[in-house]
Amino acid sequence: MALIGDLSEAELATLTTTVASRIAGSILGREDAGGAVAVEIAGAAVVFIVDVAPKTPEAIGREAMIRLAGWLFGNRPHTVEHEFTDPSGSTTKLRFNNSAATASGFRSSGASALVSRFIVRRAGPVG
Repeated sequence: MALIGDLSEAELATLTTTVASRIAGSILGREDAGGAVAVEIAGAAVVFIVDVAPKTPEAIGREAMIRLAGWLFGNRPHTVEHEFTDPSGSTTKLRFNNSAATASGFRSSGASALVSRFIVRRAGPVG
């Protein structure tokens, strides 16, 4: 059983491609070909999970990476603003913020629950 922290650069690149292909489909009802954005987000998820929990078995780490990348891909931080003018000439502006994008994607995606038992926690001197 391979650990994600022991994977070579080539294996991590293949894993990044796998994660990108998994999130490029339908995420939260959003159809997207993915492309460069999906690869970029998948790369960030792979690096994050390898850094946080290098002793995670590959199968569990891969699923955590997919969950984290999917959450990041589906919850891109953004603000949308619309301006409407009715027949009387009155103008109304509406502004929507994606507040879900400010939460912890690691926890919200379920990735944290998958790798939590493999995270090494250390104590050190205070002060």
